[in-house]
Amino acid sequence: MKRYLITIIFSLGWWATASGQTWVIDSIYHQTQYRYYGAYLPAAYNGITPWPVVLTLHGGGGNALGTVGFTQMNNVADTANFIVVYPQGTQVGTNCCSWAAGVGSPSDTLGIDDILFFNKLLDTLITQFNVDTNKIYSTGLSQGGFMSQRLACQLSNRIAAVAPLCSNLDSLQMISCNPTRSISVFVINGTADLLVPYSGATFTNNGWPLTYFPTDTLMNFWALKNGCYTVPISQNLANTNLTDNSTITRFEYNNCNCGVQTILYQVNGGGHTWPGVENPFYELIAGETNEDIHASAAIWNFFKNKSLNCLTTEITDEFETNKSIHAFPNPVENMLTISSKTNFPTKLFVADILGRVVWSKIVKDEEINPIDFESQPSGIYFLGGGDRCIKILKK
Repeated sequence: MKRYLITIIFSLGWWATASGQTWVIDSIYHQTQYRYYGAYLPAAYNGITPWPVVLTLHGGGGNALGTVGFTQMNNVADTANFIVVYPQGTQVGTNCCSWAAGVGSPSDTLGIDDILFFNKLLDTLITQFNVDTNKIYSTGLSQGGFMSQRLACQLSNRIAAVAPLCSNLDSLQMISCNPTRSISVFVINGTADLLVPYSGATFTNNGWPLTYFPTDTLMNFWALKNGCYTVPISQNLANTNLTDNSTITRFEYNNCNCGVQTILYQVNGGGHTWPGVENPFYELIAGETNEDIHASAAIWNFFKNKSLNCLTTEITDEFETNKSIHAFPNPVENMLTISSKTNFPTKLFVADILGRVVWSKIVKDEEINPIDFESQPSGIYFLGGGDRCIKILKK
């Protein structure tokens, strides 16, 4: 069966070897099923120099093969010199394929452990190829974007940056998301996406109750995780294609920990699509495709300078004496005290799990700031600014 599947893949033509470029088709046995993946090696790959890896994940109901043409990521790899890996999710019955991304997918209901799968996959890739382990990235659309964000939450010790498209995080995932370091996040979401609404949604999927907040709340969440300012700088990108019924506004949340970036491309009028790769039949279901950028090129431009260099930058509950801002007591009941020591004016803020700022102040030098927390509801809050982001628990 395994060899038969590989023969079918090669016969479809997408995976053929061409002009020095190489495809490696392999599988990993995981939870009673062979999970296939394809690795694309551009002609310049010689195995001597460590190369970055871009994991490119299909959407729900898709597969590794279809993602090749859907994203055209190989075209970017040919000139930028990185390895593209197309993993495949779990097949449930006759339906292929889904990720256990926490969104009520068939893989979720089966209890598939896709974090373990990706750990296995990365271990395998490192033995197969000369991989720059500081530069492994993940991107994907829809369920592939949801899974990329889950990797950012749970596998930030191995994934340097993520670029999810047409996706969000469920409210419960926001609470449980705890990266071990600040991680660069590049979100591309369309305002006219009917499948993953830009303005958020609450619904049930296969018995899973889900709540997606608006995209700006999602971005505030990542900005807080990364210690960035929560008020972004916006810029309208050039509207180079006047026939695509869409434009792009870029939002960047600055002053993040350790030089990471937190960026949103808001595709005004864009649907559930991959910008730059138009498919008229798919658009009948998914909406408009923006043609002002090519998403794969934009994603690589975001990825290319990101690495795992900042593993010591942490999001933590604990008081540490070697940091410039502290919050105590933590957990807090009534009065929260924030101490800071900065060499230049720095904006500090406290925000709740939805990104709503409940306190902010620009501080300089050494300051002690008591905050009356008694009236705040119980839950998780974040203190951001300076060189860290601290999670605070209100009893």
